[in-house]
Amino acid sequence: MDWKGRKVLVTGGGFIGSHLVNVPLERGAEVTTFVRYTSRGSAGFLDPICSRICIVASYIAEFDGVCQAMEDQDSVFHLAALIGIPFSFGHPWGVVQVSTTGTQNVLSAACQTVPRRMVLTSTSEVMHLCGDGGKDGGLIGWKPTFTLDEGLLHTVDWLNESGGVDDPARYHI
Repeated sequence: MDWKGRKVLVTGGGFIGSHLVNVPLERGAEVTTFVRYTSRGSAGFLDPICSRICIVASYIAEFDGVCQAMEDQDSVFHLAALIGIPFSFGHPWGVVQVSTTGTQNVLSAACQTVPRRMVLTSTSEVMHLCGDGGKDGGLIGWKPTFTLDEGLLHTVDWLNESGGVDDPARYHI
């Protein structure tokens, strides 16, 4: 795929998102990264390349900020999530806000802004690439976010049934 001149949005600028950002950036895309605002003003893992990308610091669970960031984007990669499994057990509402409401906001914004391509992913699914129990150097396929993934599937079903997504295959849903 030719990335030159394309506008790409990556939600979530953490460890995985910061690595993903480099691919379209190195291939000539204009990259915007949607990250959670912090008072420190740091872009975290994105600090080394922040002069080469546009950083939107907001909150994924607030629709207006998501919709504004998605305006005029050709491709959207949605990775925004709270990190830390132990943290998620102690803060389930925060996880729901970011993972479920945030994803619903991204999907709803896509219905309004109509990017050419959209990729959704679950952080746990990205990191747990194989289910071989750690044999042969593979990662253990533990899936603590099953209920969140189920909630996201219901969100996608809702969008499909409501007519909000004209062609689900186009959005890789």
